[in-house]
Amino acid sequence: MPLSRKSVFFCLIAPTVFWLAAFSVSAEPGFEAPRISTEAPSIDGVLDDPAWQSSRLISNLSQQYPNDTAPPSEKTEVRVCYDERNLYVAFYCFDSEPEEIRATIMQRDQSVGSNDFVWIILDPFQTGREGFYFRLNPNGAKGEGRLTEQSRRPNMNWDALWEGAGKFTED
Repeated sequence: MPLSRKSVFFCLIAPTVFWLAAFSVSAEPGFEAPRISTEAPSIDGVLDDPAWQSSRLISNLSQQYPNDTAPPSEKTEVRVCYDERNLYVAFYCFDSEPEEIRATIMQRDQSVGSNDFVWIILDPFQTGREGFYFRLNPNGAKGEGRLTEQSRRPNMNWDALWEGAGKFTED
């Protein structure tokens, strides 16, 4: 599944008391997520399924905020693959101070405010002006919205059927 530079945008937002950083990666021209030939991965917050092992690993992230294009202060890995019906994206967000991770929100589409979370915007029509927003925090609280040219924020009244899970680990 070839993806253009405009079609996938990943961002990790990890706020703490003194630190807010956003990391991004844009797919390079010709980027291809592998089609999995194994069973679909379990959506459980654990990346040990064969599908995840054969997925495309993306680790060339850079900051957007506070220092645009600077190297990230924490390591994050993104895995991408697909099958005939679904696109699968996994984030492994390392944290040198895991006890500082904020995850209080449990409800779907609730404002995540100061929670740590990951989000992705998909631009399937490659317009660079509209798309679909999907967000997940470590508790597995989901949020999704529709982005249009007329709005600067996702319309969270748009709902989609999708699966997501989060899991806390030692690192």
